[in-house]
Amino acid sequence: IRDVIRAVNLEEKARARIRTLSGGQRQRVGIAQALLGDPPFLIFDEPTVGLDPEERIHFRNLFSRTAQERLVLLSTHIIEDVQSVCYRIVVIHHGQIRFTGTPEQLITSAAGHVGAFWEKDEKQEQGLHITARVNTSQGVRCRAVADKLPPYAQAEEPTLEDAYLYLISREAVQ
Repeated sequence: IRDVIRAVNLEEKARARIRTLSGGQRQRVGIAQALLGDPPFLIFDEPTVGLDPEERIHFRNLFSRTAQERLVLLSTHIIEDVQSVCYRIVVIHHGQIRFTGTPEQLITSAAGHVGAFWEKDEKQEQGLHITARVNTSQGVRCRAVADKLPPYAQAEEPTLEDAYLYLISREAVQ
């Protein structure tokens, strides 16, 4: 039990009542409960929600170490967690499996479908899904995914988030 309490950074709160803990500390108690008994299979649902950035990094590392010894199923919408922890992913959208493979395979599937352009150049293109708008000193820079990028878009290397959004946007068009 002490090892698990230490693993989730709750040594100082080990004797505290649950109701006195913050939301993030309660989240860590839940993770500790899952780790107790050294189960061969772990399921975590949104395990880093409510944790500060430093704790999220700590738990990503903990999940990676834990996954070396047993099967860990991580359900999350936080792309950084997926990128940091998972070597295989399954994308489920509206109850249907849309992708199974490695993060790299999903990223590769979006190659050539991610671009950036200045907002002033943007025209209302059908099938163009804006994923980010960033204010810069030169204006607003947009990032988008599309089956066919417009000629004014500059091709960009896809991220895991881009690939996920491209996968989901393609489904919406079909």
